[in-house]
Amino acid sequence: MSAIGIVVVMGMLIGTLFTLFVLPTIYTLLAADHRPKPKPDGKPTVPPLEGGLAHA
Repeated sequence: MSAIGIVVVMGMLIGTLFTLFVLPTIYTLLAADHRPKPKPDGKPTVPPLEGGLAHA
């Protein structure tokens, strides 16, 4: 097999594995939880929206 073929195939495999497994794992470990924390009294931090389909 030619050297350029090995380089291309290995590059594709490494890039695919990195994109499918390594990056999502790093993102999961580093991503912050952006949901608001509940208040001590148990009420939601953000009030429900008025109007729209909320009353249906």
